[in-house]
Amino acid sequence: MRVELTAPLPFADASFDRIFSEHVLEHFTRDAGLSLLRECRRVIVPDGRIRITVPDLDFYLSLFNDPATWPADTRAFATFITETHKLYTPCQILNWQLTLAADHPYGHKFAYNESELRAALIAAGFGDVRRYKAGESDDPELRGLENVERLPPRIIATEALTLEASPSR
Repeated sequence: MRVELTAPLPFADASFDRIFSEHVLEHFTRDAGLSLLRECRRVIVPDGRIRITVPDLDFYLSLFNDPATWPADTRAFATFITETHKLYTPCQILNWQLTLAADHPYGHKFAYNESELRAALIAAGFGDVRRYKAGESDDPELRGLENVERLPPRIIATEALTLEASPSR
């Protein structure tokens, strides 16, 4: 089923127990993303959970720190980006991420860090917002969902931000 995510979702209120989104929300403007999250709130059951994974803006900004201080996963990410996309400086990498496929209609439109995504979830009617590593969750139904196989090991876990939340009552 194809669904237009910039329109009201074609589902009844409280239709879903869980909602999962990986590397989708950043392809909408901030306002359109908030509208989508509000629609998710409408269609999720009162005791449901939403899991959102986006590129982490704070991670990309951390690339401006001294490379000698980077953890091993960050060094591996930088090597992957350099070899794959021929980007050699933090500035090039950050601009690539912020404008990823900007000439494409589905390019990135808004970058989130934890506080911005948390605020968006709360504004959309969610609460009990918790951060998790890729593939991890207290909810067995939400574990291991990120498509980590599409990139070399640990790339998604290194560059992504994952938050889960429940509907506020």
